[in-house]
Amino acid sequence: MKTTTFLALTLSAASFGASAEDMTIDETCGVYHTMAAAVMTSRQNEVPLSKVMAFFSDAPEGSRGIINGIVMAAYEEPGYSTPEFQQKATDEFANRVTLEC
Repeated sequence: MKTTTFLALTLSAASFGASAEDMTIDETCGVYHTMAAAVMTSRQNEVPLSKVMAFFSDAPEGSRGIINGIVMAAYEEPGYSTPEFQQKATDEFANRVTLEC
């Protein structure tokens, strides 16, 4: 499961390769939604915060503050032991990030 989580993080990080000028607000918010879901999934699967932060250390300079904020906010949320509550926490967190976008 942790490998799947890092695959999702990889896909999310790859989306940051596009120039911000080339993306619409809907596309940008969609990227943040996907990234938030992947980060919260990592949090729910007990991936250490340090590994997630290290994963995003090469993110573009202009995105680091937002990425760090999303990661820190996810890790301030509680972790759950049942898949149902983990998924609910992930969905709700990703939706909150999208609303803030």
